[in-house]
Amino acid sequence: MKQKPKELEWASYKSHCHYYLNSKFGKPKTCDNPDCNGKCKTYDWCKKTDSEYTCNRDDYLRMCRSCHRKYDMTDEKLEQAKKNLYWVTGKKVKYAVGERCPKTKLNAKQVVEIRKEYKLGNIFQKDLGARYGISQRAVCSVVNRLSWRHIK
Repeated sequence: MKQKPKELEWASYKSHCHYYLNSKFGKPKTCDNPDCNGKCKTYDWCKKTDSEYTCNRDDYLRMCRSCHRKYDMTDEKLEQAKKNLYWVTGKKVKYAVGERCPKTKLNAKQVVEIRKEYKLGNIFQKDLGARYGISQRAVCSVVNRLSWRHIK
């Protein structure tokens, strides 16, 4: 069994072990967890709970990311995750729309003008964008009522 190099810090040694396993045995392509639902398609090497970080293949399992997270979830990590949660009420979140939005570059009058001018068909969206200081994509959203829907 290889001893961990003294010059490497602990975090870099952990990544060294995973790098070694990937180079020596390849990236895992299956999950060793018998309860795996098979939905996740990304696999990694997972250190067994009772083993030290070594470069020994027997100390690791092949697991999909989903199973790996569940396998690593200790009571301490679960409590910390619960502390990081926040509760959302059933109320709908209201966003600022139109001129009340702080980042808007247009007002309602300009939106109506853009739609009228484009409807006439004598101008490109890119040219309208240049005239009003917005991008062609923003003009497209205004014209197709993806943005500024509340303006008729």
